[in-house]
Amino acid sequence: MRLNGDTGARADRFTISDSVLLEMPIPVPSTEEQDWISEFLDCLDQFVGAQKNKLEHFQTLIRAYLQQMFV
Repeated sequence: MRLNGDTGARADRFTISDSVLLEMPIPVPSTEEQDWISEFLDCLDQFVGAQKNKLEHFQTLIRAYLQQMFV
């Protein structure tokens, strides 16, 4: 993109015309790789959910034990 873009007054920004953008090759993972990524993210989401449930359970236990200590 930097080779095809036009810079303006600011050196950290540039523009690219629609025609040049449409001609640029944009790499896209294969269908198999997209499926693998999707499955990985689903597993990761389930893992995070399970850890969140564990944390909530332990927080409940801590509150219960603290109540019993000071009764």
